[in-house]
Amino acid sequence: MRSHSPARSSFVLGVFTSLGLVVGCTSETPTFDTATVSRFESALASTQTSEGSAGTLMLVEDGAGRRWVGATGAADLEADTPATEDTLFRSASIAKTFTGALVLSLHEEGLLSIDDPISTYVPRVPRGDEITLRMLLQHTSGIVSYTRTPPYQEALASDRTRTFTADELIDMAIAEPADFPPGAAWNYSNTGYILLGVAVESVVGRSIADECTARFFVPLGMTDTRALSSGTPDALWSSYVPGGAAGPAAVVTPTSYAADGGYVTSLHDMAIWAREFLGGRLHRRETLALADVPAGGAVLEGVAQAYGYETGGYGMGYVVALDPALGDVRLGAGNTDGARTFVGYSTDADVGFVVAVNVGEGAAPLVETLSAARPLLAAVRETFGSR
Repeated sequence: MRSHSPARSSFVLGVFTSLGLVVGCTSETPTFDTATVSRFESALASTQTSEGSAGTLMLVEDGAGRRWVGATGAADLEADTPATEDTLFRSASIAKTFTGALVLSLHEEGLLSIDDPISTYVPRVPRGDEITLRMLLQHTSGIVSYTRTPPYQEALASDRTRTFTADELIDMAIAEPADFPPGAAWNYSNTGYILLGVAVESVVGRSIADECTARFFVPLGMTDTRALSSGTPDALWSSYVPGGAAGPAAVVTPTSYAADGGYVTSLHDMAIWAREFLGGRLHRRETLALADVPAGGAVLEGVAQAYGYETGGYGMGYVVALDPALGDVRLGAGNTDGARTFVGYSTDADVGFVVAVNVGEGAAPLVETLSAARPLLAAVRETFGSR
């Protein structure tokens, strides 16, 4: 965890919950006008209420260097610890943007191809000669998500702290009938990203987390982002599932494999990642042109339109959407028991935004997983929309 410094101090602007609302500000950082700040604060408070969350974190940063950071509620209810701009959170599936970025980099360097069959790296996958890395990246392989298999669910029911190996997760998934033939449809599969992680590790000769750290996190200054398998940092907030009238209920979350969701990160780091990767600064234009061709068809078009986008689909580790106000956007979203996360970047408006709440339910429908982002999306559209 980076040390606190005057350049990243915070101050209290108002009280939205019993634990207060904290927003980041510094004398060196350009600030948004009062009306814009008020709009973002309202989005923060609205999300905290609508999600029934213990704590909520948000960030907006534009190309002029203006930044707003908001934190409200609790990092830990039992300890009465407030959430702050420095609170760390589980990445959930925004980690898939890391894996996607890495596969694209290796493709650029000629170390692998997104059209390689997965059988090149994991020979035991059924129909592996027909399933490409591109299909795994875009969730069109047909391989069942390990999270939906009875052995995985039964194992967690008996021991929530259990850590699985990549091979265990793959074997659970490929023992099940495929959802559909390779390339024939779309269905979200965490197993696809486990397989991508194994493929990458066979190419680079070390763990995917170590490769992402050396290639991306250290050079970009993302000092808070690390694999959960390396240990749980003190600043990581607690996890909760919706508790109805009783409020959020604490839950122990398993340590995920890094390739599909197993990192801890921060608002600070996700602001960097939004601009650098989702903003298209890490890869050649022709590489991003490949990655920006979306999959998902009518299923994801419907989800996108439910959130106010004109069109939307899954690229390679992130969602590609056309926003009526913000133009072309790239988005990463995550949902699991105890966390909902969202990171986005509008290339037309040159603005990045991040949302994290420490409540979530992994079995929730796809549309519901994006609910935590709705208020901030509306505020960003109102502030930066020009189409």
